[in-house]
Amino acid sequence: MISQFGKFLNKSHSPVDGAGDRGGGPGGGDQSEVLAIEIKRGGLRAKILTWGATLADLRLDGHDHPLVLGFREFEHYRDYAAHHGAIAGRVINRIAGAKATIDGTQYHFDTNHLTKHTLHGGAMGFGWRNWQLGDYGDDFVELILDDPDGSMG
Repeated sequence: MISQFGKFLNKSHSPVDGAGDRGGGPGGGDQSEVLAIEIKRGGLRAKILTWGATLADLRLDGHDHPLVLGFREFEHYRDYAAHHGAIAGRVINRIAGAKATIDGTQYHFDTNHLTKHTLHGGAMGFGWRNWQLGDYGDDFVELILDDPDGSMG
């Protein structure tokens, strides 16, 4: 089952120190709907959001409580819960000084933490973007995100 969960309105918000406008997709400006896709199999039910490829809910038949923490309102994911249940990429954790040397070449990355470090892939990390819905069925969902080479550093 697919339902609208919210609408990303390209609102500026900064739950991470030094972060600016998150945008909603490559280049920002994404005005698309955030969808919730429910899938189930073998006694498990999951709700996946297109926002950040987020696992919003996971339930096991016969148990009243969810197996993961989540929110009922999209705005709570967007405004208060950086990376809560989402894909935290292109990098997980922090890159000190927002730079790295790989095979002798120095690369510089987006500074979205304390104005000098990269945290979870930068201000346009995968968890802050609305993914496209690809193929789906009763027990699977495919989410697609195009991230060009060199994006964010």
